[in-house]
Amino acid sequence: MTSWGGMAGRTVAVLALLALLGVVSCATGQGGRSGAAGPGPTGARDPLLRTGALPNGLRYYVRANGVPEKRAYLWLAVNAGSVLEEEDQRGYAHFLEHMAFNGTEHFPRQSLIDFVEFSGMRFGPDLNAYTSFDETVYQLTVPTDDPAYLERGLRILEDWAGGGITLDSAEVVAERGVVLGEWRSRALLDTASQRLFDHELDVLLGGTRYRERLPIGVPESIERANPEPLRRFYRDWYRPDLMAVIAVGDFDPEWMEREIRERFGGIPRRADARRRWEERSPARGAPVVDVLRDKVSPRLEVLWPVPERPREEVEAVRHELIAMLLGEYLQEELLRIREQPHRPFMDARLGRQRLVRPMEVLALRIVAWPDSLERALGVVLTELERVAQHGVPEPVLERRKAALLRRLEREAAGEAARPSGVWAEAFKRHYLLGEGTLLSAEQELELARELLPAITPEAMAEAAKFWRRREGLRVLVRLPQFAFGFHPPTRESVLAVFDSVAGLRLEPKSGSIAAVDAPLLERVPEPGRIVGERVHEASGVIEWTLSNGARVLFKPSWNHPDEVLLKAWSPGGFSVMPDSLFFSSGRMVGVILTEAAGVGERDRSSVLERLSLAAAKPLRVEVGYAHESIELGGSPKELELLFQLLHLQFTAPKLDSAALASWAAVAKYAWRGATIHDQFDQIFARGNPRLLPVTTDLAEIAHPEEVLAAHRDRFGNAGDFTFLVVGAASPEEVKPLVERYVASLPASEERETPKDPSVRPFVGQQRQWMEVNPVLRSDALLVFDGAFPTEPEAYFRERQRLGALALVLERRLRDRLREQLGGTYGVAVQARTYRLYDEHFRLLIFFQSAPERMLELTREMLAILDSVRESGATAAELETVARIQQRQLETALQKNEYWLDRLELHDRLALPLDRIVAPYPAETLTPEELKEAAGKYLSKPGSILMVLMPRDTTWKHAGKQASADGTQRVTAAEAPAGAGLPGAGAEAALEADRAASGARAAEPPAGAGLAGRVGGEAARRSRRRVGVRGSRGVDLDRRWVAHADGMRGGGGAALTGSCRRGLGALVPHSIAVSTCGPSGEEGCDPPPVALSGPNRGMEGTQSFACACDHPDAGPAVLGISWR
Repeated sequence: MTSWGGMAGRTVAVLALLALLGVVSCATGQGGRSGAAGPGPTGARDPLLRTGALPNGLRYYVRANGVPEKRAYLWLAVNAGSVLEEEDQRGYAHFLEHMAFNGTEHFPRQSLIDFVEFSGMRFGPDLNAYTSFDETVYQLTVPTDDPAYLERGLRILEDWAGGGITLDSAEVVAERGVVLGEWRSRALLDTASQRLFDHELDVLLGGTRYRERLPIGVPESIERANPEPLRRFYRDWYRPDLMAVIAVGDFDPEWMEREIRERFGGIPRRADARRRWEERSPARGAPVVDVLRDKVSPRLEVLWPVPERPREEVEAVRHELIAMLLGEYLQEELLRIREQPHRPFMDARLGRQRLVRPMEVLALRIVAWPDSLERALGVVLTELERVAQHGVPEPVLERRKAALLRRLEREAAGEAARPSGVWAEAFKRHYLLGEGTLLSAEQELELARELLPAITPEAMAEAAKFWRRREGLRVLVRLPQFAFGFHPPTRESVLAVFDSVAGLRLEPKSGSIAAVDAPLLERVPEPGRIVGERVHEASGVIEWTLSNGARVLFKPSWNHPDEVLLKAWSPGGFSVMPDSLFFSSGRMVGVILTEAAGVGERDRSSVLERLSLAAAKPLRVEVGYAHESIELGGSPKELELLFQLLHLQFTAPKLDSAALASWAAVAKYAWRGATIHDQFDQIFARGNPRLLPVTTDLAEIAHPEEVLAAHRDRFGNAGDFTFLVVGAASPEEVKPLVERYVASLPASEERETPKDPSVRPFVGQQRQWMEVNPVLRSDALLVFDGAFPTEPEAYFRERQRLGALALVLERRLRDRLREQLGGTYGVAVQARTYRLYDEHFRLLIFFQSAPERMLELTREMLAILDSVRESGATAAELETVARIQQRQLETALQKNEYWLDRLELHDRLALPLDRIVAPYPAETLTPEELKEAAGKYLSKPGSILMVLMPRDTTWKHAGKQASADGTQRVTAAEAPAGAGLPGAGAEAALEADRAASGARAAEPPAGAGLAGRVGGEAARRSRRRVGVRGSRGVDLDRRWVAHADGMRGGGGAALTGSCRRGLGALVPHSIAVSTCGPSGEEGCDPPPVALSGPNRGMEGTQSFACACDHPDAGPAVLGISWR
């Protein structure tokens, strides 16, 4: 049972901290309560759980669970992290975790990873770990269809726990570069971000050991890592009284418990064990109000320390129930306030989170205009005080209790389908944090049924008084540098807001609930008919043809006994959207209908509340280049509600100016910053804006009429849609709902197919070398893209080959670039197929490194690709790959999401539905077949190789760079001719590549942003806004926008403009046109010109990157295109 899930508003410091806490692969770690303190609550237990403590102090949790089948999750939780490091061990808790994969007593060097992959599992998804301030957790998943896999998996945990990590000197030295690569990818921030991060660490964690013991460590310590201090940390803290073994999966629990007792009971208890001390909570003392001006968005964050949770089961469950009810009610109130016409803030969120082990907080985050932050704080605190005085209105409380009970009933009904990884996570948190009760979902439900009736408005009022506490209070006020013309908040003025609200006597809120409980549809539609049916026996899919021309594919599935997923999809997308709609805010139709719109007579907040009461998932609307879709899901108990929502999303989306303005006030700041993948999108689009991802930079210019017109264009003809239904329902339950709510949708006989994007094909390999990274890190991305067969047998054969090729490359690149050379933290290799106007494949390779090693590592990557093209793969490699593919299929077929995805794919390509359960040919690939696949899918012509280098070029002048192991590395400036990327010698070659591609150093490709390209209808609009992003000095408070006057006729075009900031008034400032020049594909015609005046003789689409030199921020690159 969790509380306030998904609602926590996080500070910038918290986000950065969480990025550092989980420091291996995708895992994210958090601090926790000492496992040595015992199991937490005592009393009733889940009858399927076996838990106990061995004489040496080691604890264990064992639970049999069949989801997924044939898998066991074996975790080792160590109650020790970076906060226990000594001065000469900074970063070594994490370094030791790395070394656990590089050799143990029974698995020397690479044999541990070899075993995992031989069993069909993968390094990363199935073998991983993370290190946090207070803990280190190892996570291993093994198959259970062979007892030897389970036994060897337990032997690995036994080695880790029992002193068996070998810590070979050569392996330690080799791992330095890998850990530095991880530090580079996670901890390197640009100057402004680093300054803000350091400052907020001081405010939140200052005066504690946490401030000086970030888990990732510091480069100086990593570079001199050696076995002695690592062994000392291992000896001191990896001991049985600080460990728990967690085993969840498809196995005999009695056998597993016996094995754990025998294997781990022999680890001796340390007689001279050091005391495992606990750091005091940083949140103590008088209130702290920290006001900072910097490159930030205006916001105010309040953190209240949370008292320790009750440890007795009944009181712990009651505590959680009250927290959930209060949190959900308060968040609903904040959402209602945000949607008022004269809202005091753009966004406000309240939630509970743990920053470090002894510091759990209730976090309030307010985003508002700079001069409104204190007013917004007063409004939110007033609502908190209203609840503290009167509680939650009783009708509303009863409704919320009923909704919570339905959610708990759904959890209990779906407990048999709860994945083993979720159970393992719960047991880990119980051991390290003392959280949870170890009750089954059915036991929690029964306890909730007993406790909920006694939770009164008075109990809610008592819980809401948390906001009055001042001990340990932290308030963070962040103001943009440009925000002037008002009195900024101070410590005194902020605390005065608290004092003024505390003295108010407030009226209670009304408890009206009529609007929420009213039916979605005042009148249900007349049903249509099912006019055709076909059953696909092998896959169990039922296919219906409807009277309005639509089709339905229904897969009854009990993978999750309390889940049904619905999706409607159709071909077409942006490729067939008229210019008049695409070159308008109608392009944002998907994101706006998902995040801002309601349905029928209900606005979005009312829809969300209704979905919450039904424990249903929110609607998601999407429009891409070649398709449009609507997706939702929920409990089969609410099946009719789900179909009604789907019907209304087609026929009656609700969007007005007020709702759109409320959404836009937040959405326009939802830019996450440019990445190498964004740069690739720009290059791949080749001037076609319909191929670019949708952004919300210019959300504030959106108009409801344009958005709804785009909706009618894309969703007005249900006859062109296929409706997919997957989940725990019978045909008898689904069929009448399909006839009433799907077959009755308006439709025509028109059928669409995506259009060819008509982009010029690439000639040869495209190479981009850009000095744009704000930190001393280099990113490399290599993409292969091309046509893919759709004839069924050819598709399945080639899909198997493409997937196998990606796995072979992933293993070889990891072994060479990471394990042997220590040059990168990891190499990502992904392969997929997708719909453009026809079917395409895309295979991409991505890695990061130190700038001085980028040339070397790119050469190595290209050499490995050449080797696979020339020789394919070995038979042993292909046997391992075949096992991995089969294991992936085993688990995928147990997920409803996979079935939904496969149904759409097979429908889109007219593939046999029965092949979903058997997509691969029976035969294992031969080396020759993989060689043939490599020749086809790793073809150099048409590929794109991108390298992003730092803007700071000082690394070039450092001469030969010594690596962490003392080896001399060749820098780009010294590379011999023909020595790799991009294929010419030294800087001259790189400069030639930049010139050929039209990309200037320190200039990203043009056209970033929603309206980054102006064409067709839009070109004839006066003063059309063009979305622009600066390459320097950009943060959430700053969004550069140019106004372009494009004139057609006489072959001339002129560009004038001005810059403005996202939250400030328009700042007149001319574009420095002398730095502008065309960018885009090779061979751009005409050649570069300066935009000092009208430019004649220009036809077609031209892209320009122009520098806007703002006196306060320095140069910022503007990407501008027009037709």
